[in-house]
Amino acid sequence: MARGEHRGGWGRPSVGGRGDLTRKAVVIGALCAVVVIAVTTVTAALGSHEQRHGEQESGIGAFIAAMMAKGEDDSDEEKSDSDSEDDSSSSEESSTSTTSASDESSSDAGTSSTASAAGKSCTKIASDEAGLNRILQTAGVDDVICYRGKSATSGSTGAMQGGPPGAATPQQGNCTKQVTDASGLTQAISAGKGGDRICVKGDLSSARLNIKKGGTAGSPLTVIGDGTTKVKGITVAASNVHVEGFQVVKAAAPGIELRGNAITVQNNTVNGPTSVGGGADGDGMRFFGDNIKIVHNTIKNINPQGSQAHADCMQTFTNDEKPSSHLLVDGNRCEKIDNQCLMAEGPGDVGDGGGGPGESVDWTLSNNYCQVISATQVYMIEAVQNVKIKNNEFVGKNLDKAIGLDIKSTGAEVSANKLVGIKAAVGMSADSKKGYKGPPPHGGP
Repeated sequence: MARGEHRGGWGRPSVGGRGDLTRKAVVIGALCAVVVIAVTTVTAALGSHEQRHGEQESGIGAFIAAMMAKGEDDSDEEKSDSDSEDDSSSSEESSTSTTSASDESSSDAGTSSTASAAGKSCTKIASDEAGLNRILQTAGVDDVICYRGKSATSGSTGAMQGGPPGAATPQQGNCTKQVTDASGLTQAISAGKGGDRICVKGDLSSARLNIKKGGTAGSPLTVIGDGTTKVKGITVAASNVHVEGFQVVKAAAPGIELRGNAITVQNNTVNGPTSVGGGADGDGMRFFGDNIKIVHNTIKNINPQGSQAHADCMQTFTNDEKPSSHLLVDGNRCEKIDNQCLMAEGPGDVGDGGGGPGESVDWTLSNNYCQVISATQVYMIEAVQNVKIKNNEFVGKNLDKAIGLDIKSTGAEVSANKLVGIKAAVGMSADSKKGYKGPPPHGGP
């Protein structure tokens, strides 16, 4: 019987009798044949799939099992694709998280080069400033520290060169005294005591901020501007003092001077202090004392203004001055500095800015940006022991080295610094090599 006749008989009214039963049997048989053909076709199409999964079923059971297995495969493939995307993303993230920090890549051939991590991934990651500070306390010389917090300058997030956000807007809360003029500020400081917060607003650039009275070890005296508060320089000659949020303009160098213990100076800007007295140095900042913290300051446009004086971003020495131990210099920007970003002379540097009793020891110089114009190095360290120099960016113009270690500056640790326009990370004297950890020195200091 032709298929066309089946289709014609399908719509014919039922009239009963043996003939009807015969026709029904024929129709049912045809339907079964169609189902068998369909199942056979699908089973054959999925046969290779069944073999792949080692299934022994056949017929309808094989069909269902195959479809279920295919569903699982599709899910696995989607998961695999997702995992591949995750792996790709992770690989991308690892690539962008690498710190340009391989000082060992410095060339001995005398050509200018930039140090690169060459694919070295972060060994420690910080997502906020508190975490970064914790990491810095335990980081080793082989660590590459990546900071993934928010940049105060760009507002973006992502892996950056190990450093914390730049200077932030100071928060003038819980003020015990508010002043808006120079005379009121002088009176408030004279009457201040430990735990006081003196909040300052306005343009006080006619006078230098002088702090001759501090607080106590547990309760420092805090003098805080709002980030736009102008003063004609800052001098702290006391201990247990916190100074924050000032713009230093038209200052006689140094722009900021610290003499005492447990002083914190942060979120301040020093712009172009003037050299006075003919041969006086035109430094942005000087410091003398123990447990000093210099964090998140910007010091820029430091030059001798035609004199023969040095013009460093920061300087310390010990001849007739106190040595400095337990120092933290972190997250600062030294921009357009004529000479060095740091000139440090400890008590052992007799006859050249050093001398006197005591020692200068245990310094951390981290996450700073330093741009020098005409120096032979960025940091010059003389007679200071146990200095950690890590995660800084040093920018120069065809300099031989970034860091000079001289006159028994032993126990130094140098790691993860980025060099731009500088051939090598370190130059070192023979008497500074004891306990040194870091890239091989490139000649002397």
